[in-house]
Amino acid sequence: MLAPEDGAGAAGGAGAADGNGAAGGGDGATAGSEGAGGAGGEKPVRPDYLPESLWDPEKGFKADYFNDLAATKAEREALLASVPEKPDGYKLSLPQDFQLPEGFEVPEGESIVDENDPRVAAAREFAHSAQLTQEQFEGLIAIGVQADIAEKSSISEALTKQREELGAKATERVNAVTTWLGAKIGGELAGALAPMLYTAKQVQAFEKLMLLNRGAVPGNPGGGRDGMGGNTQIEGYDKMNFRQRMAAIDRAKTGN
Repeated sequence: MLAPEDGAGAAGGAGAADGNGAAGGGDGATAGSEGAGGAGGEKPVRPDYLPESLWDPEKGFKADYFNDLAATKAEREALLASVPEKPDGYKLSLPQDFQLPEGFEVPEGESIVDENDPRVAAAREFAHSAQLTQEQFEGLIAIGVQADIAEKSSISEALTKQREELGAKATERVNAVTTWLGAKIGGELAGALAPMLYTAKQVQAFEKLMLLNRGAVPGNPGGGRDGMGGNTQIEGYDKMNFRQRMAAIDRAKTGN
């Protein structure tokens, strides 16, 4: 509902018009002066029913401000009308203009959003409590997806760097370690150790363990168990310091 063009002063004007002719405007003139200011230039007087926020001491009723408030209220009510009744009423989807970063691809058969992701339920609860619209909910989901993509890209870059440190046969070296672990301790336990094959140093550490188990180092508990015999013994090993021993193991591993 919009304010009348004449503001609160319209009441005063009505009172003046209702007097007994031009000369009978006693009460009407008083009411008019309260609404829009008297003929003598007196400041308008705020009626008791109007809050101070809607009153200008110099100009009287703030009609434009009142209309702005009314429009804002109507817009808010329109938004609330589009809020689902329950949290599960939000559809898990991304904004129509959402685009994946250049170079990032979603594996075939997979989706960039997962209905079973526990964060989805939390996002729905938050959106409903904050009275977000479906469009705003989609924006919230987009923020989460962008964060996931950034994390995956960072991990992928780190893995690429680590594999580069392992050389051209990085994949073969990692596969050899995982195969060896599976043969020694079984697939389930080997799977538990798989996350430890993240860095080049970790892969190299397992490769040394493989050599130790084969008997490449004299006196180790697993010496000779893989049937490699005495040919794998390192000459002068017992006289070497730690660094020399590690270097000798590397040479034995590469055959140099």
